[in-house]
Amino acid sequence: MKPTPWETEQLAAELAELLKSKPSDAPFLDVLADARFHRFEVGVALARRAAALQGVDAGRCAQLAAAANALCAWPSAGPGGAVEAGERVRALVGNAVRLRGNGDGHLALGLMTWHRQLPRAHGGELLRAQGLVHWEQSQLTEAVALLAVANVRFSDQSQPGEALATRQLRVLLHAEMGEPLEALRLYATCRNAKPPAERPWLSARAALTAAFCWAERGSAGDRAELRQALRRGGELAAKVTAERECLTLAWLTARAEARETSDARRAEALEALREPALHLLG
Repeated sequence: MKPTPWETEQLAAELAELLKSKPSDAPFLDVLADARFHRFEVGVALARRAAALQGVDAGRCAQLAAAANALCAWPSAGPGGAVEAGERVRALVGNAVRLRGNGDGHLALGLMTWHRQLPRAHGGELLRAQGLVHWEQSQLTEAVALLAVANVRFSDQSQPGEALATRQLRVLLHAEMGEPLEALRLYATCRNAKPPAERPWLSARAALTAAFCWAERGSAGDRAELRQALRRGGELAAKVTAERECLTLAWLTARAEARETSDARRAEALEALREPALHLLG
């Protein structure tokens, strides 16, 4: 019989306490052997508990997330949708570690992968998160492959907003790799899409990066595309309020404009951003 919501929370709380008795990096499958826990709803409840620990206790958060994902993959647990819920939590955990900026890329990948205890990642969110870590570690071949597969998975899962965001990230990655043609090819597939309200900064970065790529090409036809991308990027940048991101977008704009022409004033505008950037980022 399906447990009530109260019973589900009680089971999740009991399981969380059992896991708490183990080191966060220790194997835990023996704890999950109790058939009472083999419920889709219990896995989702445990995943919620893991998410609540994000930014508080990364090790414990990852332990609960991995247990939730493993539990929901149990043959008797029921529908497989909870596996995706667990993957989302693992992606959040790994990103939380990655964004601390302490060079913890290997730890972030470990938390997201939790190898030997979980099935291979198959959801777009987790694959994208892993790709971002590889990108930050300059493992660009791996990053390209993971983001490309994540893009396909998001499309397959009918998540157009996430597929768009992943294509925009790929625009930035290929431009950084010195592959402007691939960056522009990807940008052409998403430039007319309506950007998600929660990520104007990413759409702005993609547009301004494309503008720089067109400026590098330098033909008359490319100039029209460049100006259009600059306008688009400027409109989106106006919706961004975070100081650090506003500075990044201002630098991307100035970089594209300085590349477009040899006008000394534009080069000076780019140089003028150096000091505030050092102040903010330092």
